[in-house]
Amino acid sequence: MLFHIKLFFGFSGEGSRFGTIYSKLCGMGWSGVDLFFVLSGFLITGILFDSTRARNYYSVFYARRTLRIFPLYYAFVFFTFWCIPLLLRWTHHENWIPLLKPETEPFAWLYCLNLLIGIYSFGAASQFMHHLWSLAIEEQFYLFWPPVVLRFSRKQLLGICVLMVILSLSSRISYTLLENL
Repeated sequence: MLFHIKLFFGFSGEGSRFGTIYSKLCGMGWSGVDLFFVLSGFLITGILFDSTRARNYYSVFYARRTLRIFPLYYAFVFFTFWCIPLLLRWTHHENWIPLLKPETEPFAWLYCLNLLIGIYSFGAASQFMHHLWSLAIEEQFYLFWPPVVLRFSRKQLLGICVLMVILSLSSRISYTLLENL
């Protein structure tokens, strides 16, 4: 939260000892989402691995995820892209509808806002939708990872994870080096 307060409201508290500490803590705030992804991936992998012998491996996993995430997510997308514009028209504030960036609606319905934002930056999506990028990544992980866990042994999964860490780190370093050229 401190990271986002500094990011969106510009409060830094600079000029005092407290301000310096606050600023340094805020600078590390981005790592919270990364930590969530790592912990979530670890826990989901454990759940999937423990149920690999179950006949209903996929159905139970996907039913739980669907019931947990889909209703609120899709209610939010529907409210944002359908109810808010109706309300704005009703109150004669149609000029505010472009702030919702209606052209991004298909990306929201398909859990692909992360792709839109990754390619074109956060400016491509409505500020009302920015927080959904992480849910898109989570849902894409849920599509990709269960078949991998079912197919490979624990030792092979560990190797795959180590390889993914190395590839991620390498691609990040390469991107940073290319960006600085």
